[in-house]
Amino acid sequence: MQVCEKQEKCGFFEKHADCSSSIFPMLANIYCNGPLQNECIRKQHLEEKGCFPSDDIAPTGLSFSET
Repeated sequence: MQVCEKQEKCGFFEKHADCSSSIFPMLANIYCNGPLQNECIRKQHLEEKGCFPSDDIAPTGLSFSET
């Protein structure tokens, strides 16, 4: 599967790419590079509203913050 075409402009990916949590790589593999690309809440929001949601909203739709 190809990398999501929106990844380069995705604030979530840019903001959390260096995150020390093991959750980020898992989300990226499943949503950005994997089978759930079309289920990505960020991508759906962009298509419906013309802009990405907050950079802290994960592809799952939940708020993501490094603690």
